[in-house]
Amino acid sequence: MLCASAWIPKGVSKTKLQEEAVEAVEAVEAAEAAEAAEAAEADQASEAVQMDEEPDEESEKVEIADVLADDLDGLKFHKSNRDDPYIKDKDEVYDEDELDDMTYRDTDMPLVALRAGEDISQMEVYIYEDVDDDEPNLYLHHETVLPAFPLCVAWSSYHPTLGYTRGNLAAVGSFLYGIDIWDLNDVDSLEPLVSLGGHYVERGKVSTSNKKKKKKAPKIVPDSHTGEVMSVSWNPVQNEYLASGAADNTVKLWDVESGSCVQTLAHHSDKVQAVSWHPTEESLLLSASFDKTVQTVDVRSGDVSSRFSLNGDAEKALWINRTGAPTSSYLATTEDGFISQFDMRKGGSGSSPVWSLKAFKGAASACSLSANVDGLLVVGSVDKTLKVFDIQQDRPVEVSSRRGLRCGAIFDVHLSADMDHPLLASVGGSLGSLKVIDFGVVGEADIFNHFKARLPSHVVKRTERRIANAQAAREAGDSSDLGDNDGDED
Repeated sequence: MLCASAWIPKGVSKTKLQEEAVEAVEAVEAAEAAEAAEAAEADQASEAVQMDEEPDEESEKVEIADVLADDLDGLKFHKSNRDDPYIKDKDEVYDEDELDDMTYRDTDMPLVALRAGEDISQMEVYIYEDVDDDEPNLYLHHETVLPAFPLCVAWSSYHPTLGYTRGNLAAVGSFLYGIDIWDLNDVDSLEPLVSLGGHYVERGKVSTSNKKKKKKAPKIVPDSHTGEVMSVSWNPVQNEYLASGAADNTVKLWDVESGSCVQTLAHHSDKVQAVSWHPTEESLLLSASFDKTVQTVDVRSGDVSSRFSLNGDAEKALWINRTGAPTSSYLATTEDGFISQFDMRKGGSGSSPVWSLKAFKGAASACSLSANVDGLLVVGSVDKTLKVFDIQQDRPVEVSSRRGLRCGAIFDVHLSADMDHPLLASVGGSLGSLKVIDFGVVGEADIFNHFKARLPSHVVKRTERRIANAQAAREAGDSSDLGDNDGDED
């Protein structure tokens, strides 16, 4: 299944292997030029010798064995293939086409996805190409095998040694109580950059006994979670801090630079399903739990500043960040299909939500709010339905409802934060496929027309052109890969 994904801003990704490969290619080219020069000199010397000596036409072929036996001193050995002018492939590098595929362009839209399976789990980095009027293309850039079953992911530009804006990191929460921080620029990475908590792994210890021993309970790293890590969130103001919520009923705050837990919060009485930092207030954290509450807490003091009751076990929680307005409201979804909005200023005992809607038959398991289009909310469910809402006026207006996305039960949805592509979303679910959906085209333009006045003019022009092309293709008998029922649904 595909359990989580996150978009990576354009222009951030830099393949570390790219520089090494380019250097290696340049070295090979230089060696080939030197080889050609040596060969030219050898030809000139050979011609000079031939002028002094008359060739014997009846001479027999020279046997290599005879040469080796008679003149071992004439053999030349090279310590490295680079030093041997007769070896062309001196380094194992990408060929021209492979190097081109591995090179990030400024127009590429990368995204990271977590794929979990019974035998193997992996983190995959994809590239979404969407340039001018060309057909959009999604392809796998590279993948990394994960040491544990993944449950959640969050992206950050922070890097513990390079600084706040030069990183390309993914924090992955796992089933083994830990969080691994991966450098997405390192395409050949075998180990995470930083590990926070989790099961302790003894490396390099080999047992020499054939005797069967009783399996011991795994050792846990000190200050680690003692349950599965369900959610992670990077602090957008102080980027070196990461929050995590887990099945041990706690929220932990981590200093990624030092790799240590700096605080443990225990304001929930059941597993913590979602955590989210406030977009501008560095000390304010939102969390939602299976104790059927959603709460905000000031991490400086540990005091709960707002608390609301939910209809059921929490699934997701996120802040509502409106352009030009202070953020005091947030959303929460639950396992019984409800979506609710709350105002933290009214979060006392017995307070009611701003609104609450029974939107799905199954759990509202995934949701994403647009960073660029005010009020655009996308919510997915395990009942295989994906819905688009407008919540700009503090009330939900259902704009679209889709099935047949070939994702199965939907576990993840993420709207792109790119200003040029505000209607793109990644969707993943139980069938394991990653879909990138353009909401401006899918659904015969109903979503686009509703939000059109809130979109940049260049996005409007491009989307209108694509909608016309999609309608023309439909009239010609072509079926879209997205939005048509395909046997996946009941």
